[in-house]
Amino acid sequence: MSEQNGSNGSWTTDVVAGNGTADNPTRYYPLVSIKEFKCLFPGEDKDNDVIRVEQQFLYETVAASQTNQVLGSTGAVGDFIQRLVITVNTAATAAVSIADGGGSAIPIMPNSPGSGIGVYSIELNLQSMVGAWAITTGAGSTVLAVGRFT
Repeated sequence: MSEQNGSNGSWTTDVVAGNGTADNPTRYYPLVSIKEFKCLFPGEDKDNDVIRVEQQFLYETVAASQTNQVLGSTGAVGDFIQRLVITVNTAATAAVSIADGGGSAIPIMPNSPGSGIGVYSIELNLQSMVGAWAITTGAGSTVLAVGRFT
């Protein structure tokens, strides 16, 4: 933590730059912990005094006519689905649903979607609360799941 000394405004700190010449004057920089800020910055973990950086997303494909295909090798609580890219080849059997840890199905794409055959990108940004994410596809749809899966 930095401390300001007296009325001259000098700082007690470990961060010093410059060599004291006219061309390169000595500059003092206060050391500040992120715990001292009253607001949080993006990615900031105030309790641990670090900035968290997100890892890149993974993807997994899900073929047509799959039932509860687990995303990742085993899947776990905390897995994250960022987006589903659904390719509909037969609108009448296009249904896609997801389940959190084998729980109740959450419908994402109905049979006979309004725009019919095509590619649909559906933003979810969901974190698993129960267990592995699982996807069920109808005979007319395939899925590219994007996220972080274990």
